[in-house]
Amino acid sequence: MKFWITALFSLLGTILIAQPSNDDCGSAIDLGTAPYCEDVYFTNVDATASNIGVDNLPPCWDAGTVQRDVWFSFIASDTILDYSVTVTGESNMGSNPMLNPQVAVYRGDCGIDELFFFDCFKAISGENALKFSMTGLTPGATYWLRIADYPEASSNNAGTFKLCIEKKSPITNIIEGFSKECEGQLVDSGGPDEDYGPNETYIFTICPEFPSACIDLTFIYYHLDFLNDEIVIYDGPDDNSPIVGTITGTGSNPVSWGGVCKRFTASS
Repeated sequence: MKFWITALFSLLGTILIAQPSNDDCGSAIDLGTAPYCEDVYFTNVDATASNIGVDNLPPCWDAGTVQRDVWFSFIASDTILDYSVTVTGESNMGSNPMLNPQVAVYRGDCGIDELFFFDCFKAISGENALKFSMTGLTPGATYWLRIADYPEASSNNAGTFKLCIEKKSPITNIIEGFSKECEGQLVDSGGPDEDYGPNETYIFTICPEFPSACIDLTFIYYHLDFLNDEIVIYDGPDDNSPIVGTITGTGSNPVSWGGVCKRFTASS
């Protein structure tokens, strides 16, 4: 009886310390031709450090070290050059979600000194998600994603996560005045990173190319002067259409409207 109990414990111990199947580049999970965004959980728990020779230490990773990294590969589509990649730590049936994800991107072939560094990205400390863009990819080329957590000394941050590689939404500036797209990002006159200017009034119309199309307009973040600035949303092609919403002040919670054709004005 003692022999069988010992054997059972030994088997369980082997399962608990098993490395992920994609622990090294040579066994990377092939995601196929992008886009890719499946409801699949991956993990870097018990992953070991890889050594690819040249470019082994991603420059933006925590202290330039490599621990608990796992590998994925995908092929860039011949019709999509720009992608948005998201790594999100999520619990799966009680598992520990990944915290502080970091990603290095490579091109080339999987082998010592055969992979070439392309870019790297790192989540803010304490965050469980990382989103970044990859632009100007070569159609038909294979790209490698190396995903880990940080810091090196804290294995508690390893865990399960989901991975999405999607077509990057176009960014449109409000000064352009019109869009027929059903998806994308709209930014103020300051662009994605700067503020809008004083004494501005812009009118922007979003009307899908196909009449049957329907769009959702969501303001993810806005920061307007409390005294004079506002954004007005009209349900129709011009400012004689019914007003469905007005935004003032500051907000970071999504505010949404749905419809077929939207026009809105922004003034400061």
